[in-house]
Parts: sequence; structure tokens; C-alpha cells
Amino acid sequence: MVDETPAGSIVLEASGDGSIRIVEKPEGVHTVHTFWFAWASFHPDTDLFDSEQ
Repeated sequence: MVDETPAGSIVLEASGDGSIRIVEKPEGVHTVHTFWFAWASFHPDTDLFDSEQ
């Protein structure tokens, strides 16, 4: 799966067991692996985007 963001393309790979791995991301983009409810509690103004649109 490829998600387009303002910073560039992020390439994700899903395995059969449901895990997702970041294969490629733009230089300078930082990733955080966390549960959404925890992230949303500390960063309520986070922008979300839908790759299906």
C-alpha cells in the first residue's frame, strides 16, 4: 500500500498475521508505533487522512 502525504509517499506492507511494516518513507519523516487512543489523548489536534479518497 502506498499512502501519499504532503511530505511524500509512505510505503506500507501488511503481513498475513495483521502486522504492518513501513517499507519506505520520505527523509525527515518520523514514525511512532503506538495505540491510537494513547496518541489521541496526548495529541488531540492530530490531522488524519484517508488513503481511500
